[in-house]
Amino acid sequence: MNTSNVLNKTLITAVSAILLSMPALSLAGHADKDDKARSGTVVCGGNQLNRLPGSDANAANGTEAHRANYVFRNYANGNISIDRMQFFDAQGATLYDTAISGLPTFNNDVLGPDNIIEPNQTAHLSLDDVIGDISLPRNNRPIQLRIDWSAASRVLKPDMVLVRIIRRRENVGTPELPDFRIREERSRHLYECRHITR
Repeated sequence: MNTSNVLNKTLITAVSAILLSMPALSLAGHADKDDKARSGTVVCGGNQLNRLPGSDANAANGTEAHRANYVFRNYANGNISIDRMQFFDAQGATLYDTAISGLPTFNNDVLGPDNIIEPNQTAHLSLDDVIGDISLPRNNRPIQLRIDWSAASRVLKPDMVLVRIIRRRENVGTPELPDFRIREERSRHLYECRHITR
């Protein structure tokens, strides 16, 4: 057997091993869900605007309401404290900071003003409950949410997702005195948030 044949067989074996291991590598992202820490930071995007379908003009009279909702889950066996929560606009300016305004009351009352999420609890927050039912100007969106958290001991990192919901927005008033109502849902998209190093 010559050197060329040995090299070819070695190369084929190495390439085969790499290709066969790829499905296992693609699942590696799910393993980090079991990461533990005593503290951390989770970040997420978001948006809040009213618009006419196919246009950004005349947002005040928009027929679509785009809203960000955040779902925060504690899968750990211990309590997790929300130490600070900040919303930033697209320019990096602070829209909301719990160090100044306190923790808002979450939709399901799991968090706010109390900052402890207990084991197996799930907290739900709508962005419009934080900054009001406004349409952010184009140069201020999209936005970013940053949550600093901690625990008394190493726990599973909390899980957080963004749910972007688009609903029909209808003016039941007049053009001179608008009175908008949020109606049926048109679409919904879920995005995973990510943990970063402080």
